[in-house]
Amino acid sequence: RLACCRAPGAMAAMGGAAAAFDPASIPQMEAAANASAVGGVDAYDLDSNLALLRLYAMYPDKLNIPVAANVLVKALMALPGPDFKLCQGMLPARVMRQEPFATLAQLSGCLGA
Repeated sequence: RLACCRAPGAMAAMGGAAAAFDPASIPQMEAAANASAVGGVDAYDLDSNLALLRLYAMYPDKLNIPVAANVLVKALMALPGPDFKLCQGMLPARVMRQEPFATLAQLSGCLGA
């Protein structure tokens, strides 16, 4: 994977490992994911996105579908890296069967991810 596909230190700026398990950090992580969605390749941080998806898995009532979809779209843009599969694995199967996730998974298959 290219080094430019990461924004180093984004998780550290959010509180590091502690933020990865604190549901109170979800709004800040969602803001970072949204900024990444419009910020181009340089703003992409896989670790932060995986931490956000992990929080969604731990707290399903907090799932923000548009943000999670943006994370998966950004992961698709990182092909041929494993980002999409890693992100997809963080979401429950019942969520991946819903739209827009089902379409993104189908697109991933077409792209050979």
